[in-house]
Amino acid sequence: SKSRPFTTLHCEPIGNIAVQLSGKKKWTLVQPEHSFQIKPIISPDGRAFFASLANEQDYTRVPIYDVITNAGDAIWVPTWTWHRVDYSIESEDLSIAASLFHFRFADFVRNNALFSVLMIPAMLKELIGVNTQ
Repeated sequence: SKSRPFTTLHCEPIGNIAVQLSGKKKWTLVQPEHSFQIKPIISPDGRAFFASLANEQDYTRVPIYDVITNAGDAIWVPTWTWHRVDYSIESEDLSIAASLFHFRFADFVRNNALFSVLMIPAMLKELIGVNTQ
């Protein structure tokens, strides 16, 4: 069986509206209040997000929400919400989506104050172009 692309479990200081244009994606979501149960670390490449050291068994101990987006669907991923995305599930169709990222200062601080403080240096580096991909 062919391996499908995915993004690992992570959370970001921004909200995201993702609109599925074609194909499908499976989203696995974990609420911010469960952050410390899924072993967070600051992004290994210094970018402005938190990664998870948890394996799938670790984060099944917290409530998770699985959502499938099909062409025409949209999903809102709030600030600091942990998410993993599996692309092109159950199909050979190309998965294409568009995202609108939204920074909301109140959500940035309220949803996870500790992460907000720890993320400031990485965010500043990204804003001035020091850490880019």
